[in-house]
Amino acid sequence: MSRRLALATAIVFATLTVGMPAEEPSAPPASAGGGITSLSWLAGCWRGPDGEECWLAPSAGTMLGVNRGAGDGGGAPSFEFLRIVEEDGGLVYWASPGGRCPPTPFRAAEVGARRVVFANPEHDFPQRITYWREGEATLHARVEAGSEGETRGFELVWTRGSWDGD
Repeated sequence: MSRRLALATAIVFATLTVGMPAEEPSAPPASAGGGITSLSWLAGCWRGPDGEECWLAPSAGTMLGVNRGAGDGGGAPSFEFLRIVEEDGGLVYWASPGGRCPPTPFRAAEVGARRVVFANPEHDFPQRITYWREGEATLHARVEAGSEGETRGFELVWTRGSWDGD
């Protein structure tokens, strides 16, 4: 009877886990405080010449975002699924460029009133992702890697748009 129970348990477990994503890598230890609501200024749709990025407002310890690049030379646009979660006493930015799984974690290294820096020094590129607001209608993002003397990266500038694509 115990073999049947073990077999039934294994079948139920296998059925429940089919299609579930692989376990995400653990993020480095937290280094900056500030709850998810401190990033409310990031919520909304932001558009610029290089594409757009939209963030849902904080809810249940999570912000969800998506980025769509303009595409090179009329080609297919790039995309990235994003989320920021409260985890282990800090904020973690999980990036999934092109929908890649598992996502790459970046810990909040600095959280300010209208600026946040996420870092993962072990990652090749990027190692830092910085967002900051300029006034009410402009959002900047700086994506970079390297040391202060040898930094490479790019900056995106968006203006506030609407959810309906305007």
